[in-house]
Amino acid sequence: MQLPSRQHAPTQKMAGVDRLIHFQQRPVSELRHSKPFGFIVTNPPYGERIEEKSNLPALYREIGESYKGLDRWSMYLITAYDKAENDIGRKADKNRKIYNGMMKTYYYQFLGPRPPKKGSIKEMKKIIFATGNEDKMKEIRRILADPSLEILSLKDAGIHADIDENGKSFEENAMIKAEAISKMTGEIVLADDSGLEIDYLNKEPGIYSARYMGEDTSYHIKNANLIQRLEGVPDEKRTARFVCAIAAVFPDGRRKTVRAAMEGRIGYEEKGENGFGYDPIFYLPEYGCTSAELSMEEKNRISHRGKALCLIKEELV
Repeated sequence: MQLPSRQHAPTQKMAGVDRLIHFQQRPVSELRHSKPFGFIVTNPPYGERIEEKSNLPALYREIGESYKGLDRWSMYLITAYDKAENDIGRKADKNRKIYNGMMKTYYYQFLGPRPPKKGSIKEMKKIIFATGNEDKMKEIRRILADPSLEILSLKDAGIHADIDENGKSFEENAMIKAEAISKMTGEIVLADDSGLEIDYLNKEPGIYSARYMGEDTSYHIKNANLIQRLEGVPDEKRTARFVCAIAAVFPDGRRKTVRAAMEGRIGYEEKGENGFGYDPIFYLPEYGCTSAELSMEEKNRISHRGKALCLIKEELV
């Protein structure tokens, strides 16, 4: 965890709660926590004294995206911005009008599920998922959601590791990562290796999907390149699949791997804003849209990673 903000540290010490309250300063896009349940209380800018009104839609959309990754948390938000629910992307469970002086504001209450009563679960299992990809972690936390599981990313666990993924399959690469982190921590470790296989391109980019054209190359450029390589190829030959292999290593030495896939084909242009990576060009004929056009709930239900996580979850709970 980061050190307390200097601005608040003297105040919390004077109040005698310095051991109970932990302050951090970070962009709202990095809002996350390893604990499955919690509360967010916030009074974000609403264009009166702080922040330009033209910047508010993007700010509140960012709040909404971060809050999606804390889907068992409650959020209590006070603002005078009347489009907050629309931009956050969720209707508040409760909404009260209150006044800040003469200014009308709204007290939005987004309610998460009640935490389990103390002692109602035997022991929370700490699980480290060997990734630093926050988009991926949002999916993982939603799908593995369970009161008995505490899911940490490498960043949450304070782990910095440069692992050479030199396997020849998705399963081998996933296990290489899981074993490396397990040796460092002694905890339950999950790791995945996933990628896109395009049949016409001899299953490229395959296990090199993340490194295709270089790890620092944007997916917009990668997607454009793949579409160009398939120029003139008819629909029936544009078949492809997303593959996900997940490896689990347990403290008692047990090892387990699972594999799942999502079938589709490569589209002709990028479409959709809900996914990441190759999602905008992965067309699903059954749904008539790309995987980036699916809602998060739909995607988690049918995706390669969603299906693989459900399989591995059976080993955890």
